[in-house]
Amino acid sequence: MSKVFVRKKNECYSLLDNETGEIKELQETFVVDDEQWIKLYASLFYFACEKITGQSIKVFIACLKHAQRDEGEGNYICTNGIGFQNDIKSEKKINLSRCLKELCENGLIEKIRNTVYRINPQIAYCGDNASRAKLIVKIMNEK
Repeated sequence: MSKVFVRKKNECYSLLDNETGEIKELQETFVVDDEQWIKLYASLFYFACEKITGQSIKVFIACLKHAQRDEGEGNYICTNGIGFQNDIKSEKKINLSRCLKELCENGLIEKIRNTVYRINPQIAYCGDNASRAKLIVKIMNEK
């Protein structure tokens, strides 16, 4: 199996296969800083995704894309935000309220108040491991 590395060339990213030397340009690139970098914990995400629909996964990805970080409180998504709404509208036949309910029931997000949800830090988190652990303990103590 080939190893694939990402390299930067004139602000355009490409994938390089070391065995074949083949270079493939990436379709879409965007720059993220430490504030925007969200870690997705694959094993927990995988188990949660087994129980939800493809539409709900698309909504969760939109949540990750538009998450806002609040130090000590986790990553929030406001479902009436313009960017989030545009992403949802671009997908056909998504019942947003049903998908949000399904994501809540399966522990991927938690409803804080109308239109505001917190992304489960055990599934995805923006920040270091110490602040993630403190937040998880805080949430467990609140329940």
